[in-house]
Amino acid sequence: MKRESIFRNLLSIMKVSINNSIKELDNPISVLRALESLGYKNITMLGVAVNQVFIPKDQWADTYLQENDQVDILNPISGG
Repeated sequence: MKRESIFRNLLSIMKVSINNSIKELDNPISVLRALESLGYKNITMLGVAVNQVFIPKDQWADTYLQENDQVDILNPISGG
């Protein structure tokens, strides 16, 4: 059995609310990996809150999502 297949068998799928839309993500998954898997390209410009708690960018790789978490991904807006 290939190494990737073995690792995949250790993963499970969880449901997480992303901007009020239910998404299925690998479990475990960090905020950083979740953003990448959801297709966000320029993540340096984003803000992220998990269960209404802002997560600093330097903690994205070490903050893991849990089943039924509510994640808000905030894009910058311009105005004047």
